[in-house]
Amino acid sequence: MTNGKHSLPRIAFVYKLSIKEPLGIAYLSAYLKARFPGIPVAFFDPKVDDLRSIRDFAPNLVLYSIMSGQYRENVRRNLNLKQALPPYLSVFGGPHPTYFPDMIEDEGVDIVCRGEGEHALASLVQALLEGDDITGVQGLWVKRGATIYKNDFESLISDLDSLPFPDRDLFYDKSPLFRGRIAKSVFTARGCPFRCTYCYNSSLNLLVKGKGRVRRYRSPTSVVAEIRQLQVRYPLPFVLFGEDVFAGVKLDWLKEFDDLYKDLRIPYNVSIRAELVTSECVRYLKKSGCASVCLAIEHGGFDYRKKYLDRHMTNEQLLGSIRMLESAGIRVATPTMIGLPYTSLEDDFKTLELVCEARPTFGGATIFQPYPGLPLTEICLKDGLIDRNFVDRLNTDCYQSAHIKGIDYARVSKLRRIFGILRVLGYYFPRHLRNFYKFIPDIFVVYQINNFLNFIYFNKFYDYSRGFSAKWREIFVGLDTGAFGVRLRGLGRKEKF
Repeated sequence: MTNGKHSLPRIAFVYKLSIKEPLGIAYLSAYLKARFPGIPVAFFDPKVDDLRSIRDFAPNLVLYSIMSGQYRENVRRNLNLKQALPPYLSVFGGPHPTYFPDMIEDEGVDIVCRGEGEHALASLVQALLEGDDITGVQGLWVKRGATIYKNDFESLISDLDSLPFPDRDLFYDKSPLFRGRIAKSVFTARGCPFRCTYCYNSSLNLLVKGKGRVRRYRSPTSVVAEIRQLQVRYPLPFVLFGEDVFAGVKLDWLKEFDDLYKDLRIPYNVSIRAELVTSECVRYLKKSGCASVCLAIEHGGFDYRKKYLDRHMTNEQLLGSIRMLESAGIRVATPTMIGLPYTSLEDDFKTLELVCEARPTFGGATIFQPYPGLPLTEICLKDGLIDRNFVDRLNTDCYQSAHIKGIDYARVSKLRRIFGILRVLGYYFPRHLRNFYKFIPDIFVVYQINNFLNFIYFNKFYDYSRGFSAKWREIFVGLDTGAFGVRLRGLGRKEKF
């Protein structure tokens, strides 16, 4: 018993680890442990843990963080756990439940958490601890029998410095592969003020309107303190700043960060938009140790980007910013999408041509997936390009064909599978890309050559010092999760529950 009527609930996070660290879960764990000292929190990976381990832990709360492509598999997984474990409350959070809280009607789903989860989950735990009613907790939809209690979003957390550093050991202890990955992720901000139609942020901003400022920043002092802590606890020759747009695009923030970071001098990677790149910004990025930048092109046509993607940077801005960064010795990766609605294979070749003209260190391509809730998906639905039951056929990654009418996925998928080969050839023979595409065979050996080239250039993009074993560990993680665009069959472990 702990200062109330009931014992602290036992919390289990269930999540299948991929190439990225699940820092959202790590933040939730850290926040709950800070609010409720001694609270039992455990992490279970279906590919690592068996049913017996989670049964022995005996959770009262089982939490899932899911995107739309993970929706069905996690609802099924939860039903299996409901049958195998003593009674518990299931809580689903993340992007999909935020946009589609009606999933609470699914069998086995007890609670849906919408938006940021720290305050909502803490209020839930407090209510359970005190024996209070949980149906009125802000940020949650709660199912009791046939009744669903629908509560409004919690206010956005305005002071990000007030949050404890993420609890990485929660999953590092579970996966030596993750602990052994040398690069570590850190967030400098939350929220994105831009309205890209293929990104969940544009829809989220509308949902949380009136709940506080969308774009919030940690102080440089807080960010550097977390990095120093990481440096003490783990090998740390490289830092990945994981937010969609790096806080350092604010020049005053970047200058203060540079002053605090100069003693560390750990190379780092950020994401940034082309129209935010200035010569002064590049100078401070380079001065503070920025080694690489992700700068999305997405599509090669300005008119299409403006009309359908709500991205208004010109091709000249894209080329100029990429060249400015590369000239300063900052390596650039240019994510792109192919198979977008209202496009043809010829449009995808124009995207490839723009990548070749920009000559970034790494340029990859994914296939657009019409995830529910995205503005671009709503356009597709309105125009009849996808069926209403499309959610049942969603893919878990962006390397597979989608189901948008008018897209020749056989040809688009071939382009995706040899995009790395064509990009390298296009640096030297840009006029012959279509001929190369026509004559390169669509066979497994070619995919592996493409996969190998992607790894070589991806490794060059994230060029940092690490040992031989760590490098091969990262190769295994990348292939196991499909990070390089090809997932080798049978390499990864099968799910155990």
